[in-house]
Amino acid sequence: MTASPPSPPEDVHFDHGAAAAAVSAATTAIAALDEAARAREAVARAALQGAEGPFATHLTDQLDQARAEAESYRSWLESVRRQVEHAGDLATVEQIRRRAIRGDLAAAHLGMES
Repeated sequence: MTASPPSPPEDVHFDHGAAAAAVSAATTAIAALDEAARAREAVARAALQGAEGPFATHLTDQLDQARAEAESYRSWLESVRRQVEHAGDLATVEQIRRRAIRGDLAAAHLGMES
């Protein structure tokens, strides 16, 4: 008695359009953060030119904190972007694999009928 082949798995659903939109939004946000960082640095340089003593220290501390927060957010956005890209790649590979399984099963079934 021969066991029947397993039925093919359902297609993996992954919205590549939504993923592309998320990647694009993350890329745009990263570019905006980079532009804001350049503007922040220009303002800081101008403000620090005339600053002395505790005020200069305060401005420097504020700038360092803003840099750290922006870099943290930028890193998070890059991580999200990579994860979405990776998930899309995995979904595509899984769809191809499942279609190949279905194709193999169909070919085996057709071979049994001939």
